[in-house]
Amino acid sequence: MTCLKLFFYLLVITIIASSSDGKPNAAQSSSGEYVSTPLTNKNYKEILKNNKYVFIKFYTDWCAFSKKILKIWENVGEHYEDSEDILIAEMDCGKFKPICQKFNVREYPTLIIFKDGKRFERYIGPRTTKDFVNYIDKFIAKRKIKDLNEKNKIQQQQ
Repeated sequence: MTCLKLFFYLLVITIIASSSDGKPNAAQSSSGEYVSTPLTNKNYKEILKNNKYVFIKFYTDWCAFSKKILKIWENVGEHYEDSEDILIAEMDCGKFKPICQKFNVREYPTLIIFKDGKRFERYIGPRTTKDFVNYIDKFIAKRKIKDLNEKNKIQQQQ
């Protein structure tokens, strides 16, 4: 009977160990550097406050869909790595569940744009690098036009 318990215990450990593919879910370049800013309970408020627009991927390690867009999100992060218009970020909801709940994240991955520290728009659409880049570029262009129009209104009123 003891051998059977030991066998079962080893079997469970083997299954758990093999279920992890050993790959991180945070978007990192091949050099290991983050191309998407990892958010934590310690830095997320400041990052949202200090960036006009932040596009966040909320994910979990156990979600197959989160794993599926890992490389795609890495590509998006690399594309906007030097952008002053938008910051690409991500938060592991397995580690920071209360924060994810605060933003009403109930499924993974959830993709949300924040403006001036506040939830602004949830992305719902195709999930390819090209689709994300097109969406972000259009989003930024619309915002710039809106900002210019508001500046012009203020100048005309003066």
